[in-house]
Amino acid sequence: MTVDAGPPPSPPAAIAQEDAPQRRVLMRQRGAFDDVVVVEEDGLVLLRFGSPDGADQSAVDPRAPDRVIFEYVRIAAAAPALRPDGRPFRSALMLGLGGGAWPRLIMGHHPRAVIDAVDVDPLVIEAAKRFFFVEEGPRLRLHADDAARYVERPEVRERRYDVIFVDAFSGEAMPPSLSTPTFFQALKRILTDDGVLAVNVALVSDSDAQAIITRISDAFPGCSWARARQEENQLVFAGKRPIGATAVRSALIKAGIDVNLDIVRDVSDVVACPTPAPTSTAGQKLFE
Repeated sequence: MTVDAGPPPSPPAAIAQEDAPQRRVLMRQRGAFDDVVVVEEDGLVLLRFGSPDGADQSAVDPRAPDRVIFEYVRIAAAAPALRPDGRPFRSALMLGLGGGAWPRLIMGHHPRAVIDAVDVDPLVIEAAKRFFFVEEGPRLRLHADDAARYVERPEVRERRYDVIFVDAFSGEAMPPSLSTPTFFQALKRILTDDGVLAVNVALVSDSDAQAIITRISDAFPGCSWARARQEENQLVFAGKRPIGATAVRSALIKAGIDVNLDIVRDVSDVVACPTPAPTSTAGQKLFE
């Protein structure tokens, strides 16, 4: 006779706790569109939306705030290095502050840079200042505004930025208003003639990512993008002049020296943006 012993017993509580992430919720408040959540987990402070189990939007190691956790943020450090002849840059615009990892990295290694950072949710800005070592001051000006509206403000339309970094996500999606031809043309208007635009395209769907990259290419012919090795991120680099794959490869190496990080290891390949009528989107392998 066979006896049904039932499901296996649950592991002891001590073992279950040991296997689970060591998480502590530091903040959870309703923001402009969703809950803004800050958790401490396995030694890192993480920004998430929706719930403590949401996707990581930003991260900092409180024991070493200058450590850059995400690959794509390190790759975005190549934007200043793409300016011709190694020219220093003075002004940058970041659309989508999050936890402010990119401004901290750039300001730490480019002492003359002044950054305008825009986030649609005032609560995200508050969280960045409370938990992510973001300090507002003369070199970092924080703005609570919708990015598409901000770049169309009369006083902003008159400005010119040497570097623009777009890193605006809610969960896994870019806001539709930040991936339109109109938006990219507005960015082109406020970019200096030798400036560099970097756009983080982090979409699970390859077709959606390629559609956005094509729109960027329509506004900025001759752009290129670098794919992160382990993260679902693609960094598009563009300007009023063509920025080819060879230039991006060189900038990745130079930027690694500038910020003392091995950025090359974060990149799996560099790909030329499609032309308005692309025949191929095959990538060119960078570093094995």
